[in-house]
Amino acid sequence: EIKSLADSKGSSPDKIVAAVEKENADTIIFCEGSLTNMQIIELLQILPNNCKALFYENSAESIIGSNDKNTKGIFISANV
Repeated sequence: EIKSLADSKGSSPDKIVAAVEKENADTIIFCEGSLTNMQIIELLQILPNNCKALFYENSAESIIGSNDKNTKGIFISANV
């Protein structure tokens, strides 16, 4: 199930992490432009270990992510 966990405009990283924990989310997708890079880096450091991070890029219309530097990540494209 896909849910918007928080309105990122004005939401602190702590509030977003609290929403992730409340919903027991196993994946969070960061959308380009919704948070600053600094906010995303801060969030990545405090997200629960079981929560994977993915990234959506508007210009590429894709979602990318990798949770292990030693394994291949994922790439999901809207273009088929």
